[in-house]
Formats: sequence, C-alpha cells, structure tokens
Amino acid sequence: MVEEQDIEFIRAIWARPSSVSYVFFAFNIAIFILMQLAGGSTNDFILLQFGAKSNFEINHGEYWRLVTPIFIHIGMLHIIFNSYALWVMGPQVEKLYGAARFTIIYVLSGVGGVLGSYLWHPEPASLSAGASGAIFGLFGALTVFGFKYRGSIPIAFQKAVGRVIPIIAINLLIGFLIPQIDNSAHVGGLVSGALVAAIIPFQRPGSETPNAFKILQAALILVVVLSFYEVAIHYRGPAISFRNLHRLVE
Repeated sequence: MVEEQDIEFIRAIWARPSSVSYVFFAFNIAIFILMQLAGGSTNDFILLQFGAKSNFEINHGEYWRLVTPIFIHIGMLHIIFNSYALWVMGPQVEKLYGAARFTIIYVLSGVGGVLGSYLWHPEPASLSAGASGAIFGLFGALTVFGFKYRGSIPIAFQKAVGRVIPIIAINLLIGFLIPQIDNSAHVGGLVSGALVAAIIPFQRPGSETPNAFKILQAALILVVVLSFYEVAIHYRGPAISFRNLHRLVE
C-alpha cells in the first residue's frame, strides 16, 4: 500500500515542468536539419564544419568542439535513437532535479562524453558526435539518485531507478560489440553524470532552486551559445539550401 506522504512526494515531483529537456530535443533536431540542408549529416566535411569532435582541431585551439558534438548527430538512425532516449529520460531527470540542475547534469555529462572520446581515440582524424554521452549521464545521475536517497524516497521510485542499471549494462554491451559505436563517450558521460549527481542534491518537493545553480545553468547555456557562435564564424562549408537535399538521395 502506498503511503499518503509518498503520494504527495510523487505528485509534487511529476507536477514540475520539463521544458529544458524539450528545448535540447528541439535544438538537436534543428542542428540536424541544418546539416541536412548543408549536404548531409554523414558527410565528414559537413560534420567537421558543424563542430564534430576532432582531436586535431581541438589540439589546435578549437576548444568549442568539446561542447558542440553534444548536439550533433550522424545519420537518421543516430538522431532518432538519441531523440527518443532524450524524450523519455530527460523529463524524468529534470522533474527530479529541476531545470537548473538538469542543465548542469546534461551539459557536463555531454562534455565528459566528448572528453572520454578525445582521450580514448587520440588519432587526429577521429570524428565523433552525438548526445549519447549526455544521455548516459542521465542514466548515471538516476543511478546515483537511487542509491543516495534510497532511505528517503518512495518505494516506487526505488524500483524504477533499479531498472536503470540493466539498461546501462545492455547499452554498454551493445557499444562494445559494435565497433562503430563510440563507447568511450558513453562511459565518459555515465561517469560524469554520476559524479555531478553525487555532488549536487536533487530538488526536494516545495524547495526553491538556489541562485548558485541558476547562475551555473546560465553560464553553461552561454558556453553552448558561444561554442556554436564559433562554429558559425569558422564555417567554410556549403551554403544552407534545400538544393543540397538532392545529394542525400543520389
């Protein structure tokens, strides 16, 4: 039988908005569409121009490539799978942690994923991109949440969080079995999300978001904006045009 205080806890958590998750979702889609209009998201040159992770460029000062790959996807299946994962996982974590702390977890996990790929694949020509690191960071955050607050959250939450661990294990196994998947980004994001969630508390029902988290959220959003500003001013690829779509079906 569910206790009355547990019902109130669940109601308070799920009544929270999850707008940041949907903003990130829409931003990923918008970048993907722009890449398609530039000639295709599977084209290495286009990926490089839009800010994919490239060790050579990062080593030569293009540090914004530690951020921009979080919002870039390679091909239709990639954007579909990651968009679905973000659509499902994002609101759950955002409702638990609130918009500001969710932003911190997501962006820092994404950067952690890019750094994992950067360190594990040091070859200069290595290109990678995707929200997978950030999404694995959400898994890591949920796992830590379940352990950290196991004595003070409803049983229903404990059971739900417990189901995350097998999902993590299965996805990591798939990553190890398929060479095309950059599992180092998954591990980097997972560890980063877990570490951030171990440091910052979730937003308890009825509590306000401290200004420190709001300031950090604003700073990280500014970093994302400035990173894509760097992409824009360094862009040397084809003009964005519907005429480029014909290349995708040739």
